[in-house]
Amino acid sequence: MNTVNINAIGRDKYSSEDFNPIIGVTDNHLLVNQHPSVHGPYEADNDHLPSITAKSFRMTNATSNNILVEQKVLVFSRYFDEETVGIAPDSPTVRIDTNIQTTPFGDSQVVELSYEAGSSAYATVPVVPLSPELNYTVLFKIKSIQDDLQPLGVYTKKASIDINFPAAAIRIKPDLSIKARVGETEFEPASSTDIQLNVWHRAIIRRVNSDFTIQVDRYEAGAFVSLIASGETYTSIGAGLLDEIDNLSTYVIGFASEGGGVQQIDSFEVFKANNFSETLIAGTTKEYFCTKSLDEFKVDGQVSGYYRS
Repeated sequence: MNTVNINAIGRDKYSSEDFNPIIGVTDNHLLVNQHPSVHGPYEADNDHLPSITAKSFRMTNATSNNILVEQKVLVFSRYFDEETVGIAPDSPTVRIDTNIQTTPFGDSQVVELSYEAGSSAYATVPVVPLSPELNYTVLFKIKSIQDDLQPLGVYTKKASIDINFPAAAIRIKPDLSIKARVGETEFEPASSTDIQLNVWHRAIIRRVNSDFTIQVDRYEAGAFVSLIASGETYTSIGAGLLDEIDNLSTYVIGFASEGGGVQQIDSFEVFKANNFSETLIAGTTKEYFCTKSLDEFKVDGQVSGYYRS
């Protein structure tokens, strides 16, 4: 059973922030505490902060040197909590439903895509001028798979959507192995672990001009665990591929399947890779706020702190 914040009563749709405040009873009165139910310490050293879901955190620089703190800049998102979910089918063979699920980012409305044949749901994304370095990320959970399924793919336009010819894509095989795809060419990461059915994962495509890398993480015990140990770079040059996107005004992201299957998706985001940055002075502590996860931040020194969600 979920407890709902009183400020959310009467809404048609709920977001993860509306659910499960801490509650207690004293003197026959119901008390609601707005303090977070999930919290804890973290550390990082010259790297991204840990992949822990959080809304805010304190960061302490206990060293004698100033530390550069970088945060990814969000340029596009679909969280699917709105009345209109912001994606559309490219074929009547894909059905789009919404329901409330417990995700790595809390209880939230997610999109469930049910495929009967080769088809896709897609979102139209505006081109960001002078931003050739972008990160695309989405949460996904595959419930069933009969043929190749694509939790995240980049295409130049709607008419180009074809699971077998993306500009860049992460592809899941029926044996649950992970592949990268460019046009008609499929690549197998040198070292990867299969995904699991009915478990939340995170797919990330990191694009730099016409090149990209992929990352797939499984959500376990409050954090994301990487399933790809290698970091191969794939090149996407040619008709309908990444090098064409910067000459367009919009392009599309496709969540596709080559055959039957069901997947759920949530929290699709596009970030600029050229981050917002500031200096955390030696010996100081500062409060920061996340979109979804601590690993939106990166530091060039040793820090520690306390997160809340």
